[in-house]
Amino acid sequence: MGKNTVKKIIACMVLVFVMCGYGMLDGYAADTSECTTYGGSNIGDQDYYTWSDTVKSYLVYQNGRYMRFQANAVRSGYLVEYYDKNFKLLSRRTVNKELDMFGGFCQSGDYYYVLSGQTNYDESDNVEVYRITKYDKNWNRISSCGLKGANTYIPFDAGSARMTSSGRYLMIRTCHEMYKKSDGYHHQANVTIQVDMQTMKVIDSFTDVMNTEYGYVSHSFNQFIHMENGRIVAVDHGDAYPRSIVLIKYPSAIGSDGFHEWNCEATDVISFDGETGDNYTGATVGGFEMSSSSYLIAGSRDIGDGATYGRDIYVASVSRSSCSVKVNNITNYSDGYSETPHLVKTGSDSFVLIWGRDSKVYYTKIAGSGRRVGDVYSMEGDLSDCEPVMANDRITWYTWKNNEIAFYQINSGRLSSHSVKKVTSDHSFVIKGCDTKSGKVDLRCSKCGESKSIYTMTDFTTYWRKSDDSGAYSTEYDAAFRKGQVLPFTVSYDLSDDAYNNTLDISMIYKSSDPGIIEIAESETGQPELKFLRNGIATVTMYPTYNPALKKSYTLQVGPTGSVTMSAVNNTSAGISVKWKKTAGVKGYIVYRQSVGTKKWTRVKRISNARTVSYVDTAVKNNQGRKYTYKVAAYITLNGSDKEAAVSRGVSIARLCTPSVKAANVKGRKLKASWKKMTGVTRWQMQYASNKTFAKGKIVTCSSKTVAKTVGSLKKGRTYYVRLRSCSNYGGKTRYSGWSKIVKVKINK
Repeated sequence: MGKNTVKKIIACMVLVFVMCGYGMLDGYAADTSECTTYGGSNIGDQDYYTWSDTVKSYLVYQNGRYMRFQANAVRSGYLVEYYDKNFKLLSRRTVNKELDMFGGFCQSGDYYYVLSGQTNYDESDNVEVYRITKYDKNWNRISSCGLKGANTYIPFDAGSARMTSSGRYLMIRTCHEMYKKSDGYHHQANVTIQVDMQTMKVIDSFTDVMNTEYGYVSHSFNQFIHMENGRIVAVDHGDAYPRSIVLIKYPSAIGSDGFHEWNCEATDVISFDGETGDNYTGATVGGFEMSSSSYLIAGSRDIGDGATYGRDIYVASVSRSSCSVKVNNITNYSDGYSETPHLVKTGSDSFVLIWGRDSKVYYTKIAGSGRRVGDVYSMEGDLSDCEPVMANDRITWYTWKNNEIAFYQINSGRLSSHSVKKVTSDHSFVIKGCDTKSGKVDLRCSKCGESKSIYTMTDFTTYWRKSDDSGAYSTEYDAAFRKGQVLPFTVSYDLSDDAYNNTLDISMIYKSSDPGIIEIAESETGQPELKFLRNGIATVTMYPTYNPALKKSYTLQVGPTGSVTMSAVNNTSAGISVKWKKTAGVKGYIVYRQSVGTKKWTRVKRISNARTVSYVDTAVKNNQGRKYTYKVAAYITLNGSDKEAAVSRGVSIARLCTPSVKAANVKGRKLKASWKKMTGVTRWQMQYASNKTFAKGKIVTCSSKTVAKTVGSLKKGRTYYVRLRSCSNYGGKTRYSGWSKIVKVKINK
């Protein structure tokens, strides 16, 4: 087989397949390229079903710009990107990883803090299982401190980590899987750590097994922490001890001697049915904030008794003075899944609750009491594990999926106002050349100048799903389609031998000239299909992404596109004149004639100019008295052949040939007009006047049987002009023949 032998392959083509690979970048370096792509996604990562995970996406607003911190985008470290207020990428860098497992990020004052950890499968007290690393605002590493052993088998397991600061102290609330106990299990529980940020020393920690009086929760599937007058206030999602969402208030302020865990006050906010230690609780926690009067805890929980699949959104309010609890149901869905929400503090006693559901983001205002205030708003989009931040009266968060970052903003002063800014960090390759025989395509990035070569198809054929039940495909398709119909299709493509040993791109671009008429979609199995949404005509164009010269177009009609309106059908001296109103969006018109008494329609004329709206049928010029019906069809060109898009109603008419008339002066200042009898005439009209234009002329009507008419009281010596036409009432409307030639008579008698 020769080098350029073409082979044919059948495949269901995806709508758009992007060839640029997603790489994990290593190293510590500044980078301003807009073409660097990181593989992964954080969409929906704030949501959990049973237990949570560490937060890996953070957004910080400072000095008029946003800093994005993404822990899981770079294999060897942490991705840091800076954007201006309009989300234009300013710079990018990679911060070297500390310990293998990422725990969390926190900003306090002029410094950043990163929590990391590593497994301790040998249960060694010499292994550093938690590390807190301090950086300045330029990401210069200052120092670190940590915990060794700490009864930790796996840090951060089945839970999260959150940090806050109070004075000189950094407080950490996280979790771990502990050393094996006597029952043979590695149990999971929460962990609390206190760090002196000035000396970077661990002041206190609690990693043992105890009870809630010591702030201990097991299992703890999510952890939150705030400081209240120097005291820790924490929220844990427990499934055993206790089996509840529990709020824990520590007894006194933290200090140089630690956080004084003994005699903590625990409040069960939402208690769960089920066996102690049963991991599934039917609820989540997504936000913890404080108002002037209450601790507010936001999350999701099973609808009703859990018999119906789905989750509602709640905000629980715990009194700061009495610890009394009120759970406010923010939503009341009958079914359907709502994602774990975020709770954003916008003022001392105002908050915005944000949750995801069915590929939309919903949000509403929450008062300091935990009650919903006002409407629920929505926008297209997603949430992520990025906790929204407040900046310039805007609530801002981002989602990330491979080469696309979407920044979402809600106006905190006018919740109905929201926006999404999508930033794509990827190459923008343009075609510099294509070898049509081998399919080799030379590409160059318009942003960074990088060049590469790929191979694509050298030809393709489209196969349409047949409308019968056979499931077969054909290069032919139905001439017209109905609104609501779906037409699946597939593509076979030709490749050269060279393509098999090189980078290959067989992606296709599909476009519709009017997506409101024909939408190009993707089925659940990934197969492209056309959806016919409303009546009209649209052209579907398809071509290989990197070989647009192979473009093929298909013009399709959905239902009737409209109607052709007849404006006049009349007799003329040359024949029968047919006129109609212009129909938008058509290629031209076809005039049809039917002889009364027959069923056959004769195609009289194909008019290719869509601006032409009249035609005279000269073929019937001499067919006096014959009866016809005319109609006009508007047509489009579908793949090289005519397809009627709309047809007018039929209009009937009797052919009336133009008569001839004679006139003579008779005695008594009279003139006599005479003519021959003709079939199909209902009556005659004879007109006479003393001028050629027949101004102020008189019309005399005669019966069909009359063949002569005399008029008197004319003026002697004057010349009169005479003409004649016939009339017919056939078809329910009076129609006339053309006027005869004018004859003139001088009155001498």
